[in-house]
Amino acid sequence: MAQQQDSAVASPSEPLLTLPARRGITHNVSRFLRTKPLGTVGATIATVLIILAVYVKFIEPTVGLIADPYKPLVSRINVAPSAEAWFGGDKIGRDVYARLLNGAWISLYVGLLSSFIGTTLGMGVGIASAYWGGKFDLVVQRVIDAMIAFPGIILAIAIMAALGASINNVVFALSVSYIPSAARIIRSQALAVNEMDYILAAQAVGVGTMRTMLKYIVPNVFAIYIVITTFHLGGAIISEASLSFLGVGTPPNEPSWGGMLNSSSSQYIAVAWWQPIFPGAAIIIVVFAWNLLGDALRDVLDPRLRGTGARG
Repeated sequence: MAQQQDSAVASPSEPLLTLPARRGITHNVSRFLRTKPLGTVGATIATVLIILAVYVKFIEPTVGLIADPYKPLVSRINVAPSAEAWFGGDKIGRDVYARLLNGAWISLYVGLLSSFIGTTLGMGVGIASAYWGGKFDLVVQRVIDAMIAFPGIILAIAIMAALGASINNVVFALSVSYIPSAARIIRSQALAVNEMDYILAAQAVGVGTMRTMLKYIVPNVFAIYIVITTFHLGGAIISEASLSFLGVGTPPNEPSWGGMLNSSSSQYIAVAWWQPIFPGAAIIIVVFAWNLLGDALRDVLDPRLRGTGARG
C-alpha cells in the first residue's frame, strides 16, 4: 500500500507544481483599456495628437492639404471661421487652423523631449544619491533643495533669458527644471530597493556599481519613472505655452499654441474671439488627456498602490 502511494506521488504524469501562464503585453494593454476608462480616453487623445503631429511634420509638406501656417493673406485678416478658413484668420492673415495643427508638433516635440531628458537625468541623480549615500547624498540633496526653492517656470524663464528664444532652448530649460522633482521622487523609491537582500548579495559577490544600478535598481524604479515622465509631459506643454505667451519661448513666427495666445491680445478678442479660443482649448484638452493617462498609469504601475482598489 505504501509503495503504491509512493509511486502515485512520484508519477511523472502528475506535475507537482503548475506555473501560471505568463501574461503578455496584449493582455496587459487590453486589461488597462477595460479597467481604466478615463486612462483610455487620455491614451486615445494622446495617440491622436502623436499621429497628427507626425503627419503635419513629415507627410503634409508633400501632400499640401493644409494651408501654409506662415503665409499671411490680406483677405484672411481677422476673418471669422468659414468653409475657406475653418478656424478663421489671425491679425496678419495667417490661417489659425493650419497654425493650430502645426503647433501640435511643437508641443509634442517640447513635451516628449523635455520630460524624457529631465526625468531620465533625475532618475540617474536619484539612484546614484540613494546608492552611494553618505556625504554624496547630503550634497546632492542640498543642491536639489536649492533648485526646488525656485519655481520651475521661474527657473525656465531665467534660463531662456540667458539663452534666447528657440525651441531647443525651451527643451533645455524645461529639462533642467524637471530634474530635481524626478530625482527626489525616484531617490525615495531607490532607497527602499537599495536595502533589499539581492542588492546586498550583489555587493557581496563583487558586482560593479554601474551594473548593480542598471540591472537591479533601474528595473525596480522604472514604473515610477514612466509615471513621472507622463505627468511632466503634460506640464511641459503648459510650460512651453507659458514661455511662448510671455515672449521668451519659441520665436514669434513659429506656430506655437502659447505664441498664438500671445498674439491674440485684448484688442483682438472683441473682434476675433476665435484667435484665443482654439489654441486655449487645444492646450486644455491635450494637457487634460496626458494627466488622465498619467493618473491611470500611476494606479497601475505605482508599487505603493498594488493590491488596492485603485488598480481597478
